[in-house]
Amino acid sequence: MWNKIRYNTKDRYRIDGLIFSLRTGIALLIFLNHGVEKIVDFNAMLITFPDPLGIGKLPSLLFAFMADVVGSVFLFLGLLFRWSALLIASNLLVAFFIVNKANLMEIHGELALLYLIIILFLFFFGPGNMSLDSVLKISHRNNK
Repeated sequence: MWNKIRYNTKDRYRIDGLIFSLRTGIALLIFLNHGVEKIVDFNAMLITFPDPLGIGKLPSLLFAFMADVVGSVFLFLGLLFRWSALLIASNLLVAFFIVNKANLMEIHGELALLYLIIILFLFFFGPGNMSLDSVLKISHRNNK
């Protein structure tokens, strides 16, 4: 995306800093509020975890675990960024539309939608230059 928009160097550093802050902030929120819970209480959650897609409680919990733990860590690092964002966005879509029934009047529905909007923004905008993808040259198109 950067190759289509012209910024001076000072603006570019500010925008990279903003993307870094948004990316790491949302990743930390997801990991601390949802990932840690799944790490610590995995067995207890297996009993009560919803099965919104009808694939079973264990596969549903494992998918949420991958999104909330692995996806958020990769998002924080900016590693395999778009794949991580896509994994988290998939989980948030299920959480908002199926589990919360797109109900914005409850805090869980509102938060899931807010997280989803931020993750989709980051997905389309890219990880920025302060990411492992940029250092390792994994996402070639968005870092030119």
